[in-house]
Amino acid sequence: MVKVDVCIETVFPELAFEEKIKRVKEIGYDCVEIWFTDKKNIDALADALKETEVCMNNIVVNSPDGSTGGFLVKRQDKQLYLNRLRDMIKVAKKMNCHKAITCTGNAVEGLSDGEMEASIIETLSSAAQIAEKENFILLLEPLNTLVNHKGYYLDSAKKAARIIRGYKQPECQASL
Repeated sequence: MVKVDVCIETVFPELAFEEKIKRVKEIGYDCVEIWFTDKKNIDALADALKETEVCMNNIVVNSPDGSTGGFLVKRQDKQLYLNRLRDMIKVAKKMNCHKAITCTGNAVEGLSDGEMEASIIETLSSAAQIAEKENFILLLEPLNTLVNHKGYYLDSAKKAARIIRGYKQPECQASL
């Protein structure tokens, strides 16, 4: 059965995030997601999740505009993104969360489509190694550029599939 989660960033604006979790449970949902963990009381969130038996389905690593965690489309943001990912995994695990959405960032003027795609693949290849060691799942999210994310690079599932196919898993090393 499909589980539907509630993005608690967008509901009950008058409540603290830990109270939003309780309210979501009261109206019949068992899963939530948040965009970022910055400026949130992670211990209070973790306690509310445990108390209500609500799961934190996923969090977001970086913002579409690159202001939080950098752009995947820009090679110079690779280390910024990877550092952010490491931090987010630690925070997510405090909430028993094992998935995060990652954004490519907006298209960058002066970079070709091929350069941006190569940067995304390179950064996600490194990110996948970090995630795999942590038993963590990264979700690459296309966004709607027609309505509310104008300029965002990853604007279709087709482009996302091409990027995912471009990822090369590291060679397995046999242990002796």
